[in-house]
Amino acid sequence: MMIRKVKKMSLFAMMVVACGQFMNVPSALAQRTEDVKVKYVDHFTGGKFDLKEKLHIDFDGWAHVEKLRLKVKGPIPGLTVASNGVNYTPVYVPGSNGESYYECPIHSSVNGVDVSASQPAYLGPMEYDYVNRPLSVPPVAGWYAVPTEEIERVIGATEGLSQFVSLTDQQQYLLPIKVAAGHALALEYGRGDYSMKTNQAIQALIAQVDYARPLIESELQIDAAYSWAVYLLSIKERLSQITE
Repeated sequence: MMIRKVKKMSLFAMMVVACGQFMNVPSALAQRTEDVKVKYVDHFTGGKFDLKEKLHIDFDGWAHVEKLRLKVKGPIPGLTVASNGVNYTPVYVPGSNGESYYECPIHSSVNGVDVSASQPAYLGPMEYDYVNRPLSVPPVAGWYAVPTEEIERVIGATEGLSQFVSLTDQQQYLLPIKVAAGHALALEYGRGDYSMKTNQAIQALIAQVDYARPLIESELQIDAAYSWAVYLLSIKERLSQITE
């Protein structure tokens, strides 16, 4: 089974880590990225499945899974991922040349997942990030810290969508989302996942996306903007779920 280190880190994250090292202060972000590895589910090679009935995919034993990625050919209506009685919201990440995938934060100890959807669909290979953390078996479901990456994805999705809307709509709807996301990121880095102020900032970000929903949903009618609109709404639903 292939195992590789996760090396990708945003520019903002690298600046935070560098500042922490320069000031000789332990960086929470550096601790998060440490010891994170990726495993491929070798025995699941993909194919077309009737997902109206749950498709169970076993992992190679128990692991504390941070998130998993499932390669697809495009958006799958009603796609859901569940494990140990907990439903998770996968986020569609658009790509090109058949490289689109769904990413699903788990943040819990699992040994497999159930995948379902409202119609048959093609599923490609699956991989998942895991950390060397003591497992809880039976697992404790719902370790719902708000991942920094989710907030960063809001910014990326907003920037992707902005190329398809007018300057007026950018300023009225999309720019406030980026500002709210930036505020949430600052609190996330400074106070951590479980801070009351961080949670309030996430709620404000969710509200800002809801305010822009009429514009975002109108972009669903534009082929080039469709994936970005679905992506942004999916992230919003994920943030709503993990802050409930």
